[in-house]
Amino acid sequence: MLASSSLGKPRKNYVLLGIFLGILGIHNFYAGFTVRAIAQLLITMLIGWLIIPLIAVWAWAILEVCIVSRDAKGVNFRGMQHPPDAAPSTPAPIPNLEGNQHPIDARVPRNAKGKFLVNGRPTAGPDTWRGLLASPDRHWKTGYSAKALAHSWEDAQGFPPEVRQVFSRSGFPILNDIELVAGYPEHKVPLPGGRRASQNDIFVLGKAQGQLIAITVEGKVNEHFGEPVSDWLRDCSAGKLQRLQFLREMLELPPPLGEDTRYQLWHRTVSALILAKEQKATSAMMLVHSFSQAHNHFTDYRAFVLLFGQTAKPNSVVHVGKRSGLDLYLAWVTGARRFLKV
Repeated sequence: MLASSSLGKPRKNYVLLGIFLGILGIHNFYAGFTVRAIAQLLITMLIGWLIIPLIAVWAWAILEVCIVSRDAKGVNFRGMQHPPDAAPSTPAPIPNLEGNQHPIDARVPRNAKGKFLVNGRPTAGPDTWRGLLASPDRHWKTGYSAKALAHSWEDAQGFPPEVRQVFSRSGFPILNDIELVAGYPEHKVPLPGGRRASQNDIFVLGKAQGQLIAITVEGKVNEHFGEPVSDWLRDCSAGKLQRLQFLREMLELPPPLGEDTRYQLWHRTVSALILAKEQKATSAMMLVHSFSQAHNHFTDYRAFVLLFGQTAKPNSVVHVGKRSGLDLYLAWVTGARRFLKV
């Protein structure tokens, strides 16, 4: 167990050092982030006489002041303030699925295996999915992702043909001849740092070669992926700092990496990791199932994949390595055009 925040170093000191001496990495030396501190110091000493690198290092330090809430040993800084809806900034355990909208049991009843479930019961077709939407009249329309996605997966009663095709061509054994254990539309995954959960269009539990894989599916047509992390973090609240820290830890992405990428892609991907851990799966995947034939907003997805050092292409799967002890995959699949007309 980590030490109590009352034993941590004062956050005030970290903030002041970052603001006034951040270009020398002094705040990171103070917090124990030695490698990061040396990098900032060397950049300033070697090319700091150029104004752009100097500004970049200072901006880096200011960003850290906003989002870092623990030292290198994982001990919380003292003096952290939390809004009423945010838990203290202690490392959050993986949320328990029993608190989700649709509790999951990997031991799905035989009569429900290979089906889409709501509250433990098989769906009665796409219209069941409509009732799960926050604003059905607004989102359940022909040509919109919610309706297209529901019809596509229900029509296939499992993985749609185009998804299976991309999986089979990927070369990853975990995706060969994959079977649907169960699917859960509009599945909420609790995240630390506030009350709002990550609501995934579908959570799919798959199985191949005796191994489970947890897949969160994000349906798209013309909808974008929401605001960048930097915009979402604009008010720099304690709850958001806690959540971003958790997302970074799960994805193993150090700051300030990725602040210009889309926040939605972060928490959808972490949802897959959380669900995989809960279900004792060996792998996790975040799948974008886009019915846009022009691949609208693919550039945002590609930028997110690039954070992991990989190159994304439409209708492909990439393995981004081990994240939180699990094999993590990211995929983009183009849905069948006919579902835009249902």
